[in-house]
Amino acid sequence: MATDYWIKREEQKLKAHLTDVTKTEKILHRNLKKASKDIEEEIYKLYSRYSKENRLSYAEANKLLTGPKYKEWRMDLKDYVDEITKTDNKELLLELNTLSAKSSITGLEEQLYQIQKILDRDYIFKHKEVKKLLKAGVKNSFTQTAYTIENLNGFHTSFSMIRQKDIEDIINLPWSGKNYSNRLWANRTKLKDKVQEQIVQAAIQGKDLRQCIKDVSETMEATREVTKRLINTEHAYACSQGDLKMYEEFGIDRYEYVATLDSKTSNICRSLDGKVYKRSEAISGVNFPPTHPHCRSTTVPADVETLGDETRIAKDIKGNYIYLKANTTYEDYIKALETGNWNNIKDTINESEKSVKIDSKYSNKVDLGYINSKEYKEKFSKISNNETLNNEIYKRTKTILNHRNNTDKEDLCILNAKTGQLVALKSNNKKDLEVHYDKKLLELIKNSPRGTFISIHNHPNNLLPTGSDFVSCGSKGYAFGIVVGHDGSVYKYKHGDKVFRKEFLDSKVEKNRKMLYNSTYKEAQIKVLREFEKSHNISLEEL
Repeated sequence: MATDYWIKREEQKLKAHLTDVTKTEKILHRNLKKASKDIEEEIYKLYSRYSKENRLSYAEANKLLTGPKYKEWRMDLKDYVDEITKTDNKELLLELNTLSAKSSITGLEEQLYQIQKILDRDYIFKHKEVKKLLKAGVKNSFTQTAYTIENLNGFHTSFSMIRQKDIEDIINLPWSGKNYSNRLWANRTKLKDKVQEQIVQAAIQGKDLRQCIKDVSETMEATREVTKRLINTEHAYACSQGDLKMYEEFGIDRYEYVATLDSKTSNICRSLDGKVYKRSEAISGVNFPPTHPHCRSTTVPADVETLGDETRIAKDIKGNYIYLKANTTYEDYIKALETGNWNNIKDTINESEKSVKIDSKYSNKVDLGYINSKEYKEKFSKISNNETLNNEIYKRTKTILNHRNNTDKEDLCILNAKTGQLVALKSNNKKDLEVHYDKKLLELIKNSPRGTFISIHNHPNNLLPTGSDFVSCGSKGYAFGIVVGHDGSVYKYKHGDKVFRKEFLDSKVEKNRKMLYNSTYKEAQIKVLREFEKSHNISLEEL
């Protein structure tokens, strides 16, 4: 089931989305009220011209325009066609071209045309505002989901920001038979037909002015709820698709459906709540939000776990890993993503790699006889195709193991990945189960191309490479790392292309160790690392 961490953040995201929708609703309603007022004025004009005793005369209104009045209407129509041509609205142009083809027009038709212009301009304004809302919904949901995921697994800036073309494709897709634009046009056409019908009926039936205005005003106001339902549903779709796009970017294959559970929750959302689906099988309206108008449901990744608030990892624009402050906000994150400038939120680089302390006893004694054997030396011939490098790794390994025999101290050796030349040897560390980098070495690594160096260090507790080892390998850009155990084990490892925090891996190992009855920490390590080979593209080889 979705954790409290995800639920809390999705609630915050939903609240922000509803705020955006409400803001747009208010803007559209203000414009609708203005349009309604303008139509009211046109009705006044209609009655002032063609009414008798305050009642509209259909016979008078149905007379043809002639002379200057007709010419004036033709000029107005031409200007309006030019105005709409600039918007490239094909539906409106088709209507206006049909109207232009008429050789005559009545006074009532001319007044209905003026009212149509008001409704058209309200529609064009509505279309622009709704499109802006939906595009922002896709983009914001995409980045907010990225922020939430990376708060868990470590910041990762190498993903591509969603392209404008992708956003356009999402909002223009007729996901429920029609897209937002089709629906807005259909609503506008229904409204235009209804308003014009009411005015024609007022003329035929001889209704008084106040009754006609009242009927039309009520029709105009009724469209508010229709528009509200449309933008809520289309915005929910846009935001959900932003999430789905980010799931794809992060390689998240499964999602969990999460309903907002209260008295308003629909039966379909209640039935879907908590169910897990494959990303490849997501269908909006079926098993992916929105599943109905005004849907408030959302989704969360099914396979991302929460961790504590730790320093986070990122890649800068050059592809180098950097560390970010733990209190980095979403606003800071977005700004850094868009500008490529991480300086204000960059944390100091970790200067040590800590191994894992385990409860069970282990022997830190090195079997020197085995270390000097042909069998042990043969392991190093398999490390790479570079014999010189392999021999240098073997030589440095023996030095480290001889030096740290019967201790819990770790030595660190850095070699050039091509020549095998010694770059640094850190053999005076005072702390158990930890290697240390000084600032000079860190600066050298930082300013060198990725893949320039390899690292070698020992594990007195004979464990496989830990979360700290993989994160260090990735953050420092090593071609690969070598861990040598005091028991004669040798492991070659490399970070993959998916960033994760060291605690993410180590906590999974500890969780598996507790779940697997009578298993050792090392056995749990093997199980989790094999899973990470698939999920995070790490590589691990025991030589």
